[in-house]
Amino acid sequence: MAPPAANQFGSGGPRASDASDQDTPCGPVAASADGGAEPGALPSAAPRWVPFLFLLLAVGMVPWVIWLGLHLPAQQRSAHYRDAWVGYDIIELLALLTVAVTAVRGSRRLHESSLVAGVLLLVDAWFDVTTAAAGFALHAALADALLVELPLALLCLWVSQHAESVCRCCQELGGTSRGR
Repeated sequence: MAPPAANQFGSGGPRASDASDQDTPCGPVAASADGGAEPGALPSAAPRWVPFLFLLLAVGMVPWVIWLGLHLPAQQRSAHYRDAWVGYDIIELLALLTVAVTAVRGSRRLHESSLVAGVLLLVDAWFDVTTAAAGFALHAALADALLVELPLALLCLWVSQHAESVCRCCQELGGTSRGR
């Protein structure tokens, strides 16, 4: 058996375009050494150094976070506060719209789009509450977080998990979908 071709990053392993890969709603399934698909395995598109780089970046953030905690002012006025929130909410709107579109199309991207939307909503809830002034503004931020943002984030994360389960099931069955 010939060694696997190098992918676009120069590392060995199956590529998304290999004829031996099965196309599923989540994308191609990696072929095992004997040519069969390993259930739940995805093709390796990233070079081997990627996990080490991101581990190094995460470890490098520890002193940065400590420095920020010790040196940032407790309060800060921002000339673009309104622009920041309107822009962020537009990004959330686009993320939620993307979930709707990928769900309607039955796209293999439903997992990713709903995960992104859920994380954006969690971040929104965090910053709404932590940047709110004491009193009514804090109570309104808490109500919005507890009644709207967090439940919607959990729904998005559920959709993401459900989409992943569907993909896993299809991979195990060896079936295909119209995923785009």
